[in-house]
Amino acid sequence: MRLTRVEGVDRVFGHLELEVLEGDGEIKAFFRVTHGARFIELTVKGRPCWEVPYIASRICGACSIAHYVASMRAVEHALGLDAGEWVGDFRDAVNMIQVAQNHLVHLAFLALPDYVGVQGLSDLKSRAGRLVINSMKLNTTCLKVIKLIAGRIVNPNTLGVGGLLKRPFKGPLLKATDYLRECEALAKEVVDEALALLKIPELRDPANNCMALKPRRAYLTTGDEILTSTGLSFKPSNYEEYLEEARLEYSNSKAVVLSGAPVHVGARARYELLKDYSRDLNAPKADLSNPFSNLIIKAVEIPYCITAAREILEDLARRTTDTVVDPPRDGGDGEGVGVVEAPRGLLIHHYVVSGKRVVNANIITPTEINAKHIEASAKALAESLVSDGRPLNAGELQRKLTMLVRAYDPCLPCVVHVSVVRGRKHA
Repeated sequence: MRLTRVEGVDRVFGHLELEVLEGDGEIKAFFRVTHGARFIELTVKGRPCWEVPYIASRICGACSIAHYVASMRAVEHALGLDAGEWVGDFRDAVNMIQVAQNHLVHLAFLALPDYVGVQGLSDLKSRAGRLVINSMKLNTTCLKVIKLIAGRIVNPNTLGVGGLLKRPFKGPLLKATDYLRECEALAKEVVDEALALLKIPELRDPANNCMALKPRRAYLTTGDEILTSTGLSFKPSNYEEYLEEARLEYSNSKAVVLSGAPVHVGARARYELLKDYSRDLNAPKADLSNPFSNLIIKAVEIPYCITAAREILEDLARRTTDTVVDPPRDGGDGEGVGVVEAPRGLLIHHYVVSGKRVVNANIITPTEINAKHIEASAKALAESLVSDGRPLNAGELQRKLTMLVRAYDPCLPCVVHVSVVRGRKHA
């Protein structure tokens, strides 16, 4: 018996369906990505390795900076290049601003209408006008900062493999810090008002395994060690020993499990695993065993990222560098894995380089990792509504399932690379 089928979930990036079935006394959930195949991993094969990050950033406009940085780090590791501390800090600052802007759009414009009882942005404005206006101002300013220091709002062009493609002048860096300083009070006001409206449903995580990147310096900076809630820690280059990618017959995307079990990544996972680094987030008390609490941590990451990025850029302005590099044109053989915390969680780019070109590529995105966890959470949510003694309200189930999906903030253009599914047979 089909309990519900949520077709075309709105207010997410891309196209998906979520189907919940009951049979033989068991409930099953299927998270189906219906977004068309992108063939990015095939597209980069044979390309000069220094061009690949520019192609990879086109995977998704919303996440272009994260893909750009992860791809550059993978190429650098394959070629044995070190971009240096200044460039590493600069990349971290740009990525943090992207995280803040991305979280803001998701929280204020995509997720929050669920909690106010309205259908979209225009209705939300009538109920929380000041929040919507301030969120728009904040979004505009974050994009202005990204364009100022990264060259473009999406698909940035100031960074390259091994270093910088444009000299980072002190003036633009300081101007960016002025913009961010203006954002700090506004971000706090937006988040405080949003948190007051977020009355999240009760749900206990049925598979509370999580994974995040251990930062080299501070919360949400790049690093070279992956941490898990199971006690495992491993180098990104060894990810294939622990993460298993499976093709799903019912979805146009792969799914990923950790040591055979569903695992989640993203803001909730970061906050849970990086307690030594997260003291500056000022998060309210939240039940981290509840998948919906991901929204709360995403919210408090917004002002944190704005302040942290401003502090990094101020420091970089004091120690500006003249290091500008031409893309490495010499050949080289190697294999590299680049990892970064994207807005939605852990992002992995893995390349094999021979001569001047990438000969093999594998990309694992946060939504691929979260796919099986979304299914487990959807199953648990349906079970809780079926077993509470009341007659099943299909409308309530569908509404809460869509809220659950949006709490993970899936990005469907990111997850579809090679697989094309012709049938709709369930696994």
